[in-house]
Amino acid sequence: MTANQPITAVVLAGGRSQRFGDAPKATATLDGRPLVDRVVTRVRTTTERQPVVAAGPADKRTVIDNALSHDVRYTADADWCDGPLAGICGALDSISTAAVFLCGCDMPLVSPRAVSWLADHHATAATDATVPMDATGESQLLHGVYRTAALVEYCDRRPDTHRLRSIVTELSSTAVRPTATPDDVDLTRSMTNVNTRRELAAIEHPEFTNDVGLELQPPAPAREQSTD
Repeated sequence: MTANQPITAVVLAGGRSQRFGDAPKATATLDGRPLVDRVVTRVRTTTERQPVVAAGPADKRTVIDNALSHDVRYTADADWCDGPLAGICGALDSISTAAVFLCGCDMPLVSPRAVSWLADHHATAATDATVPMDATGESQLLHGVYRTAALVEYCDRRPDTHRLRSIVTELSSTAVRPTATPDDVDLTRSMTNVNTRRELAAIEHPEFTNDVGLELQPPAPAREQSTD
């Protein structure tokens, strides 16, 4: 289930998860599998490329790495900004594809079909970003496809505001409503993110988790850790 254009996924996993509680949100489990591992597996299926994970400092990377069943590339946050923007700008030097898919580690239902469709839609658009909207009309920036060069130019300017939303106010973008997709592309479901333990509990049901065939398989075995 690969997009027609080469694309790299960047998974943001360096947040403090203050609303989730003491334990890292990225390693919380859904259907017996860490959230970050579910996301990495799904975007890897779509892109057929090793995802980039922006996990913040080294100690956070170790926690994330122990939860993954696939190899990823880690990148350091940019030191001139904070929040999600720091993870995005820090990851761009490792991206060689013309397009990048940005998502959070808290989107355990992200759909390879939806990501592939968005990427193909972006490839035919003459804009810097293709960003889906939720049912309320809110842009979901961390489920969007972006022109890598446009993000690089934005980060190189080191804007005064570090709000993620400022990206789409400065870049040209195409908004995609859930009703604009084919019947087999469920953007609303794919964009579901988890901010609290209550929200995680709300999707811990088979009808929520068993889609695209990925959760019908047992979790992949943990990777052996190098002792070098």
